[in-house]
Amino acid sequence: MNAIQEKLAYLQDKGWTLAAMADELAITVNAVEKWKAGDRYPSNAKLVLNALDGLTRRKRIPKQRRYTKTQEAAMGRNSIMPFSGADALDPSIPLPLHVARLWGFPLQYHVVDGGEYFNIKDWIAGLTGSRQASHMWANYRARHKEDPLPSREMVYVAANGQTFTLDFTTDEGLYKITVRLLVRHDRPVLKAIKDFLAKAGVFVDQARRDPEGAAEQLGITRRAQALRAGKPEEWIATREEGVITRKEFVAQIYALVQDTSRFGFVIGSLTNDLYRGAFHDDVRGLRERLGISTKQNPRDHFSRIALSYTTIAEEAIRIHLGQHEDKEYVPVPVIRQVVQDIAAAIGVQADTLARALQIDVVSGKRLLLAGSQ
Repeated sequence: MNAIQEKLAYLQDKGWTLAAMADELAITVNAVEKWKAGDRYPSNAKLVLNALDGLTRRKRIPKQRRYTKTQEAAMGRNSIMPFSGADALDPSIPLPLHVARLWGFPLQYHVVDGGEYFNIKDWIAGLTGSRQASHMWANYRARHKEDPLPSREMVYVAANGQTFTLDFTTDEGLYKITVRLLVRHDRPVLKAIKDFLAKAGVFVDQARRDPEGAAEQLGITRRAQALRAGKPEEWIATREEGVITRKEFVAQIYALVQDTSRFGFVIGSLTNDLYRGAFHDDVRGLRERLGISTKQNPRDHFSRIALSYTTIAEEAIRIHLGQHEDKEYVPVPVIRQVVQDIAAAIGVQADTLARALQIDVVSGKRLLLAGSQ
């Protein structure tokens, strides 16, 4: 029994129902039931445990939850999901919900066919502080008929449990509304959120070039991701060792490059040189080889052997470049040659091992032998 299960059992012994706990955490009872059964474990377990600890100190135990069974059904997987602090640190949640958490306003949303639709009234009210959000939305639609938002009418659950039909839109629709809202002295939150979203745009570009650094900034634990993907502990340990070496590798090169204004491009290019030498593919080719999307980091899908070769290569390059630490800077072509030479040496070993084991060292899958059926 894990810590979450123990806390839930303790609360039940005190008279709490799982439904009442879900209500207090502002999440679905289905999620709490899965925690209780051990089918799932929250990625933000520390935050959840703190919230449950708070419930243990309550003198009055709720006899009923706010939502009726009919309304609870409307909060299922493909319907309304009120956003709360209990899942605020989940890295999988969309950016608009992060904004709602940071500025402390409610934002209901639906999940439809794998995509989210957010309540427009909640968003406008949160950004402007206005009690006339519905009126502002009506004015917006009238002014921008030539560029309508992708909106649809969906069920909205009010704080008193009543349900209404209101307009919801995609994250893109929310961003369009944000851009077109005017910053005024009585809307201090709006300017802050606009600045935040602008920085988020910059971050997305940085994440495209350095996904590992982006994941670290978001506080995503690689171990949790790997465990959810079913990776064995041995693979996870090798991956984590590689992450440490990668940071040292990048820091070494950064210290030697004269112009750091384009460092993201430089490190991306050098990484491709390493991949080509060791595995005969750049990052794009590796993604195709592994069957993953352009948003995914190939290293999160490498075999353990490929991870080991990558770590050895980056450590060897770092040690070699360390011989130049007394110099003010080292030209990028010199660094590139070191990367290519060491990667080529690793590539020879990787090819030899691939032939001996009859596997693709990148994916770990067996090679289809000539003449086999």
